[in-house]
Amino acid sequence: MKFSNLFFVLALSMSFVIGFSSCTDEEGDGGTTPEEVNKLIGAWNMTSMDYSSEQSIEIFGFPAATTEYVGTASNMTTTITFEEEPNNARITGTYDLDVEGTTAGQSQSEKWEDVDFISNGTWVQNGDAITVTHSDGTTSTLTVTELTETSLTVSWDYTTEEEDDTGFFSIKTTTIATTSITFSK
Repeated sequence: MKFSNLFFVLALSMSFVIGFSSCTDEEGDGGTTPEEVNKLIGAWNMTSMDYSSEQSIEIFGFPAATTEYVGTASNMTTTITFEEEPNNARITGTYDLDVEGTTAGQSQSEKWEDVDFISNGTWVQNGDAITVTHSDGTTSTLTVTELTETSLTVSWDYTTEEEDDTGFFSIKTTTIATTSITFSK
């Protein structure tokens, strides 16, 4: 009895493996169709941004403070233009970020003005990921959550680390951020 149950489970498992491994590009294996790339080409104007992050500060390697931020963009003049042949991504303009930060239960509102989006570079799209390679070799990856002829929504998750050594002590600031950005043509 146990052997037949094991055989049934193995047979069922194999059918799942065979079924999932036979997907084509049309079934979503991460490939990018020419139609998707054609929709992306052109100038996109930022229309909204939702932002959240956690910023931690270490002094001498010991945790000192953690601040959680949430916010939205205003005064948006940011445009990203995806060109082809060559695949250049040109970014112009800035935005302000209206945030509320909470540290140790205390909240404060701030406005970060004239924030730049990502910097110019070359781009490649693979499935839902648009990777922009900047002139210094770093990359920014935008994950497409919606793409139509006139609307582009991406999520942009990133981590930054900054170290400051004043001679007396060292401060390390790490920020882990998640954004959702909508553009329109």
